[in-house]
Amino acid sequence: MRIKQLEVYGYGKLESKRFNIDDGFIQIYGENEAGKSTLQNFIHSILFGFPAKNEVEPRMEPRLANKYGGKLIVDIDGQTVEIERVKGKSQGDVVIYLEDGTTRDEAWLNKKMNFINKRTFQGIFSFNVLGLQDIHKNMSEERLQNYLLQAGALGSTEYSVMLDKLQQEKDRLYKKQGVKPILNQQIEELQEMESTVRQLESSESDYHQYIYERDRLNKQLSEQREIYNQMDQLYKHKLHEKQYHKEIKEWSELETLLDIEPITFPEKGIERYELSKQQLTQAKKDREMRQSKLNVLEQEFNRIELDDDDYIQSARSVVKNEGEVLTLEADYRHLKSQIKENQKHLNRLMMDVGWNSVPEDIDDSNMMRERIIQLLQQRKSSMQEINLIERDMKSLEEDNELLKSQYDKITSDIVSDEALQKAYELKDKHIEMNEKKNMFNVIKAEYEEGIENQRKSRKKYNITMIIFTVVFLALSIYFFTIPNFMFAIIFLVIAILPIVMLILNRSDEDSKFTEEYEQQIERLKQEIDEMIEKYGLTFDLFEEEAKRDNLKRISEQQSSNERKYRLLEQEEQKIDAALDQTNQSLFEIKDALKIDDAAEIDQLDGLIDEIRSIRFVNEEIKDLNEELTLMKQKMAGFYEEANKLLQSNVYTESKYMFKDLNERIQRQEVGKHQQQQLSDQLELLQSEIKTLEHQIDESNEHIESLFDYVDADDEEEYYSLYNAYNTYEQRKSKYKSLSEQLDNENFDYYTRKHLTTISDHDMNEEIAHLELQRNEVMQMIEDIQMDLSDVKATIKKYEENGELSKLRHQFEIKKAKFQSLAHDYMSLSYLQTLIDTHIQQIKDERLPHVIGDATEIFKTLTEHRYTNVYYNEEGISVKHENGQQFHPIEVSQSTKELLYIALRFALIKSLKNYYNFPVIIDDAFVHFDKHRKKLIMRYLLNEPFEQILYFTCNQDLTIPKSQTIVLES
Repeated sequence: MRIKQLEVYGYGKLESKRFNIDDGFIQIYGENEAGKSTLQNFIHSILFGFPAKNEVEPRMEPRLANKYGGKLIVDIDGQTVEIERVKGKSQGDVVIYLEDGTTRDEAWLNKKMNFINKRTFQGIFSFNVLGLQDIHKNMSEERLQNYLLQAGALGSTEYSVMLDKLQQEKDRLYKKQGVKPILNQQIEELQEMESTVRQLESSESDYHQYIYERDRLNKQLSEQREIYNQMDQLYKHKLHEKQYHKEIKEWSELETLLDIEPITFPEKGIERYELSKQQLTQAKKDREMRQSKLNVLEQEFNRIELDDDDYIQSARSVVKNEGEVLTLEADYRHLKSQIKENQKHLNRLMMDVGWNSVPEDIDDSNMMRERIIQLLQQRKSSMQEINLIERDMKSLEEDNELLKSQYDKITSDIVSDEALQKAYELKDKHIEMNEKKNMFNVIKAEYEEGIENQRKSRKKYNITMIIFTVVFLALSIYFFTIPNFMFAIIFLVIAILPIVMLILNRSDEDSKFTEEYEQQIERLKQEIDEMIEKYGLTFDLFEEEAKRDNLKRISEQQSSNERKYRLLEQEEQKIDAALDQTNQSLFEIKDALKIDDAAEIDQLDGLIDEIRSIRFVNEEIKDLNEELTLMKQKMAGFYEEANKLLQSNVYTESKYMFKDLNERIQRQEVGKHQQQQLSDQLELLQSEIKTLEHQIDESNEHIESLFDYVDADDEEEYYSLYNAYNTYEQRKSKYKSLSEQLDNENFDYYTRKHLTTISDHDMNEEIAHLELQRNEVMQMIEDIQMDLSDVKATIKKYEENGELSKLRHQFEIKKAKFQSLAHDYMSLSYLQTLIDTHIQQIKDERLPHVIGDATEIFKTLTEHRYTNVYYNEEGISVKHENGQQFHPIEVSQSTKELLYIALRFALIKSLKNYYNFPVIIDDAFVHFDKHRKKLIMRYLLNEPFEQILYFTCNQDLTIPKSQTIVLES
């Protein structure tokens, strides 16, 4: 599994973060409190679930983010998978998105991770500096060996912790030579109680006789209950036989009736017979109907009359040209109409231009047209520019008027320059007063804090002096009472000294130095009030500054507008001169084209197009007239040829000729088509009549075969045999049903035969006799129970009156407790054996591979100063390059750490086929010097681990930036 991307929605202090880490080695650098540990916990939480609220590990729920959780994009077995976990149930709701868009649940993820849990993952693939620090503790040789074996074989301390707890619990319960364990104490107590019970039992002979009688009655009661149970089962069996006695007799009668030769009948014989009979009747009716229809069609066929085929052939040859002739006539009419329309269009165009005829010497070339268009565009552009200039000049005039009114209004509202200057002075005094106030507050706070500290120190000093005074006064009084006046006077003098020092240490608190600051502040307040009252400084200084800025801006804007206005006037004069020149050129072109004086200059570009259209339409009319003459000649030739072919009629118009010929051709085709249809129908009817006759013969043969199957002569006999067959089958089905029912109730064939010979009266008498015997046995059981109850009552009196019952009760209670604890002890022993066996199996299978890999890693990390790592029954040892072999406790601390790291990495490599996870390292190499850290980093960069995430607060600058992520504080 390789993590390609982390996306944090909200987790601890991380919010809306995304990290791309699709590389074999990633350095994640960040200072303290940057979020390195949070990011590690985020990876653990997404893979294995959020910590529960009752766990020690914090849940890292964000305080400000809207969403708790995030997602990992990982590569599992070459497939890109998104693992998203958000707040939901205790461990969060997780959804896995595959590449094809489908989703999976958490069970699928656990299966892909080979069901590893969070604690095992952290013990193998995630380690930090704490794992190395544990090596430096004062470990014994055995503890150090176990710690290194856990790093290289087990991956965690869970097994050793479990074994220690199991051994502690076993020692608490029982020790072979122990006195304090619970089971040792209870064994001794049970032995003492058993001895006491035996002594009491030997002195109570009558009690034993009642015990013997109780046991005898219990045995007799068990025997009678066994007899009662047997009789009760026999009684219930007889009731069961009586319940099904009627069905058994019916089964026997059916067996007798079915003991004949089986009756046979065709399968679905009645349905087949009735179907054949119905088909025969229907076929005869259909044959009669088709015969009558055949006669009618023959009469219709004979009534059809047709024209001569030669005439129809000639008509067809003429009609073939119908489309061409009709198209030609339509084109002729269209040409005449088009010539007429073109003439009208020509007259209209000449009227627009002002011509009576089409002149020949007019220049309507493209050059002339382009010149006209160019001049018109120049004229239009000049007029638009003049309009824009006039609009801009008008806008400038309006702006100047508006600016003048604003200038006058602001000038009337502003204050004098002297008042403005005083306002600046007032502002400076306000600033000075605020600064002094702040300084005064700071000094006052520090002064009060100093006074309070002096007061506390003086109070402690006074208390100390008073204690000294009291002690030495007490000593002085003591020596006065002995009497020993010399010591008494000395201690009295010493007692007076603290009193003198207390008097000298008294000092008045001086607070006069703060009055100067207060006076300065008050003086500034008076000066500010006097300036406001004298100069009327109630206006807003910022507002006055803004007004003066506006006046300056308005003046500058007015000057700018005047310059723009003068430039626009000059531009307008130039454009007017160019416009006059353009108009003169357009009037000259208008005269050259012989256009009517009433036409506007702006229409010249359209009029040149109309002149071209006039010349084009005039030429088109000439061409159409020539084409019209050719069409007229072609139509006359067609009519002449058609009349020669038909001979019987003379046609002069196409609409009559083609209509008549088409009707006769259509009538001929319809008649032939009707003859063909009638001929086909006649053949079909004749074929159907033959088919129906064949069907009639088949139905008759099928009915005869059914009658022959049952040897029946007619329909009545056939139905009679069918009724007999039905009766036989019903009896057979009933017999089969009863047989299955009796088989299910465990009645075999011989039992059924036997029960058919017994009458209902005999069976009732037998059941009544069994019931009487059963009741007698029950009465005997009740009598024995009464005797047993009396004996037990007597025994109970013996046990209640003496100590024997109490001791027995206590003995049984202690015995039950002892058995429960012994069972617990055996369970603990079994678990201990199971764990030891599992650890030994792991060591036998995994440890040789781990030791081999650890040797190579350890050699690399120690630069071949140590050449081998050994493991045997005594534990792990290392071999120096000089040939000496050392126990881990004998080497330096750094070498121990390197051995631990080598074993951890070797374990990860050996588990690659089972758990191929990224390795998470949290600043585990912070204790190493630069050289050893460089060796480890070189090994990690070159070794093909699935992925390594290296969290550190000391950035390694030798690692490329593309493999480094910097977390911002």
